[in-house]
Amino acid sequence: MSTRATIIPGLIDALVTAAKALLPDATVTDSFPRFDVEGDLLAIGVDDITSASPSAAASSSIEWATAGRQGRDETGVITCVAESWDASGDPKAARDAAYTIADTLDRLCRYGWATAPDASTVVLIPTTGSPATPTLNVHPAGLLSAGLTNLRLAQDPAEGARADVVFDVAFKARI
Repeated sequence: MSTRATIIPGLIDALVTAAKALLPDATVTDSFPRFDVEGDLLAIGVDDITSASPSAAASSSIEWATAGRQGRDETGVITCVAESWDASGDPKAARDAAYTIADTLDRLCRYGWATAPDASTVVLIPTTGSPATPTLNVHPAGLLSAGLTNLRLAQDPAEGARADVVFDVAFKARI
């Protein structure tokens, strides 16, 4: 059980660390990218990477889990954007690449662990099927489950083809 008011900061940190290991060919950012990115990008904790305004990053609700006020259940979402840009202007290539990025994070959340391209293993939620000795354990204390929800696709044909998949990582935690 955590003594923090929310698991959100720890879960964002875990997702950024895990995504950098699992997506070595993509740029992974915590919030807005600080520069223009050509190719693949995963921005964690942001809902619109093209906006100059503040962005919705995460939200949650917390309820008491026990009568003794010793634990609380938190449910919420962290918003992310998977983006791919294809210089040749092929929207299918950009769209497929953006969804591949989202799929990678979905597998990590759904199964609790994933294998990186270099064969290392990353654990987000220890399960009976996860490796006994992972290469990277990013499990934030209290995280019980996570998964992708609310996937939305935006496509832009300007200067090549760009596809953005905006999605939420829904979670449940005992804090």
